[in-house]
Amino acid sequence: MGSYKEQGRGMLDEAKGKVKEEIGDATDNSRLENEGRIQKEEGRMRKDMARTSERIKGSAEEMKGSVKRGVGDALDDDSLKAEGEFDKAKGSLRRKLNE
Repeated sequence: MGSYKEQGRGMLDEAKGKVKEEIGDATDNSRLENEGRIQKEEGRMRKDMARTSERIKGSAEEMKGSVKRGVGDALDDDSLKAEGEFDKAKGSLRRKLNE
């Protein structure tokens, strides 16, 4: 799952940036402090974008599950209904994990 890898990279960049910012502040090195601030913000944005992507994927999966369940109901197909419920639950979990 590429989005989760991106979230991890974003969190790492955010942490590295925070360290640089604090070292720059402690040593009165404004260049390092600013570089850290920028890296921290880039990491936060990278993480947020990946989370948003996962929320969208989860919502789409929920919708797909609802459609499958509806078709299963219409066709009286218990297997399709169960598959739809599973997809819907999986999508809901994915969306909630990335809020």
